[in-house]
Order: sequence, then C-alpha cells, then structure tokens
Amino acid sequence: MNKLFLIISFFILIGCQEGVENTPIVDNNSIPELKMSIPLSELILNSKEVDNSKINKDFSWESEDNISIQYEKSLNQFEKRKVSIELSKYDDETISREKFHEDKVKWFSKMIPDNVNGGMKKNNFYSKRIPIEKIGDSSYCYDFVSPTVVVLYKNYIIESHVTKVYVYENLSESNSSTLNKSIEIIKKQINKINEKGL
Repeated sequence: MNKLFLIISFFILIGCQEGVENTPIVDNNSIPELKMSIPLSELILNSKEVDNSKINKDFSWESEDNISIQYEKSLNQFEKRKVSIELSKYDDETISREKFHEDKVKWFSKMIPDNVNGGMKKNNFYSKRIPIEKIGDSSYCYDFVSPTVVVLYKNYIIESHVTKVYVYENLSESNSSTLNKSIEIIKKQINKINEKGL
C-alpha cells in the first residue's frame, strides 16, 4: 500500500513540474499600455486657455461623457466675446464617427423622417453650410443661430461657436472674425487632447 502511494505521489510530482515548465512566460512588452481616463472637465480648455475668460455657469453643464462650457471676456466697455465649447467622448472611433455623420445629416437636410406620423417632415434645424478647412479627422460648419464648427477627432466630437456681444445694445454678431476664433479654439482643444496622450 505504501509503495502504491509513493508511486502515485511520484507521478503527480512529475506532472506538476512539467506543467510549470510548459507554462508560457508573460512577455511584458506584449501587454498593451493602459491609458488613464481623464475627466472631461480636466480635458476641455480652461479659462486661461480661452484668453483668460470667465466661465458663465448659467450656460455650462457636464455629464459623464459630455461637457459644455460658455466663456465670456470683455473686449472693451462696449463689447464682450462669448465662446462656447462642447466636448463629447465616445467609447470608440466607430461610434463617434457614426454620431458625427448622423448630426451632420440633421443640420443639412431640409426634410427628415417623421418617426411619429410616418413619411417625411420639415427639418426645423435645417442650416446653411459654411465652407471651412478640414480640421481633425473630419469637420463642418453649420449656421443655425451662429456659425458653429464641429470636428470629429479620434473618439471625440468637438463643437465651438463664438459671438461678439454689444453690451448696451443687447445685440450679438457673428462674422468671419468670430468664425476664425471658433476654428482657433477647436485647434487648441485638439492640441490639448494630443498633449494628454489620448
């Protein structure tokens, strides 16, 4: 009985040693580098990066995957500039691309499907398209209330629009200067995403 026990123990010991010898060694170089997730509140341009502007909290909000901030800066005693930035993050680039093109159709289609009554209906958000340079992976500019630049970059969608406000006349204006400022803001935001290694 003792001999049988010793023989069985011997074969179990040999089997365990072979199992250890045949276990593949993990190559640390093959492990993908994990990127730290940065809150959008830290990723979006801050007040200092937007010309030392002040945040208008009444027109700013944040959720887990989306943040929108409006900045204001006095240019002189009669004028101030409003800059709105919206940054949305998606799980991957396929999802962000689909959302980008879905919104693009929404802005530039005169008629859209009527999901309630069937058929087609007038698109109340139909907007004029403003030609702009290509920014990021893809971009466009629509003019609904004011020219808004929308850019797809990796798994992010960035929007920006700038208006000049005449304080005492209660009037706002958008022109080529404010459009160029929107484009400048978008490029700054892309640079910040790159600097964070995202």
